[in-house]
Parts: sequence; structure tokens; C-alpha cells
Amino acid sequence: MSCGLEDGNINLSEDNGNGKASTNGSTSRFTIKDNYLYTIESNKLKVFDISISSKPNLINDLYIGNNIETIFSYRDQLYIGASTGIYIINIKNPKYVYLESYIEHWVARDPVVVKDDIIYSTTRNSWSGQLNIYQKQNNSFVNLSSFRMTQPYGLGISDHYLYICDINDGLILFDVKNPRQIVKLKSFNDVQSPQDVIVLDKLIIVSTANQFFLFDSSDPINLKLIQQIK
Repeated sequence: MSCGLEDGNINLSEDNGNGKASTNGSTSRFTIKDNYLYTIESNKLKVFDISISSKPNLINDLYIGNNIETIFSYRDQLYIGASTGIYIINIKNPKYVYLESYIEHWVARDPVVVKDDIIYSTTRNSWSGQLNIYQKQNNSFVNLSSFRMTQPYGLGISDHYLYICDINDGLILFDVKNPRQIVKLKSFNDVQSPQDVIVLDKLIIVSTANQFFLFDSSDPINLKLIQQIK
């Protein structure tokens, strides 16, 4: 397993026994699925074949739209957060990726995570922010609920627990068992100004601008600090 931190963004990759896999934070600008690397620039998605790791090969270059910022992979789709919405890209065939659908929102920064047919997105501008929850129904989306926050950044989900990094209010835990009526359970103040989070089974990795915090999440409501890495 390898782990990297750049400007508060977590990038972690591992071999799960079934070939190459990737777990990336919700504010990342690249992700790996199988033998393909997906990267975003200001307005396009690039796809590289990395089956020969020493010779990455650009196989696709897809224009998406202006001001794209984050990328999250789930099953055969990429969820790309932009300042004006979320682009859903079908990557079932990496050589022929295409835009499948789009969710529009107010102009703001937009990290995204997904579980089953539910999409969780934080949006923020210089004075406010919120959590937005959508349900995917075929190629359309229903806005299930929203929750006002201060300055939310990255987020991660495990089972029905959603962790959100708020630069002002710390790491916040929500119960999202009912996505139409989410419940704020707790704020963890161990980490000051958290920016991104990855949830891995019973391990949670939280990043700030220059360090990692590793927590045991066997009890999601009572995280235990394992290690702090500077």
C-alpha cells in the first residue's frame, strides 16, 4: 500500500488481490481503476493505460466543461465535481468514455462521494457551504436533502456513517441511514482544519494541509487516534 499527501489531498492505492485498485480522497484530481489512470485538468478528462507502468499510454482525452476540480470513481462511473455541478462519466470501456449525465448546482467547490445510488456532495464558497444529497434514478437525479455547514471540504462514507471535513468546525459525523433526514451525530475536534478523509473498513485517514491523522473507527462514534504523521 502507498500513501501520498499534497496540499491536503489524500491519494492512497493498494492491491486488493484482484489486480490494481485505487482509493482516493474526495478532493483528489486523479484516480486509478484496474489498469487505467484517470486525471482531470481544468476542462478535460484524460485516460491513460498503465498496464505497463513504466510506459503510461494516453488513450482518451474527453472535453467535459470549465472549472472541473475533483474526481471520484465508483463502479463503472466517474463523478467529477466542478464549480457549477457534477459530471457523471461512463468508463465501462475506458477507450470510449462518455458523459452520461450532469447535476447542476450553485457556483461553489464540489467534492463528491457515492454509495449505491446515493450521491453525497459538499459545496462551499467564501462565506458558506452545505452538504447536498442526491439519488440517482436512471440518468436523472432527485435532490433528497441538504444540510447547512460552514466550510465543508472532503468527505467519506462507510455503511450509513458519513464523515465530512469542515475547515472551521473539524471532522463531523452524520448518520445517513435515511438520506432524506440525516442526523448530525458528533464533531471530532482532534484535527484542526481537516481537508480530506478516506474511510477504509475500520481505519479512517484524515488530512490537513501538511499531516495525516489515522484513526481506529471500530466504534464510529468514538474514534481512537492511532498515529499522527507529519
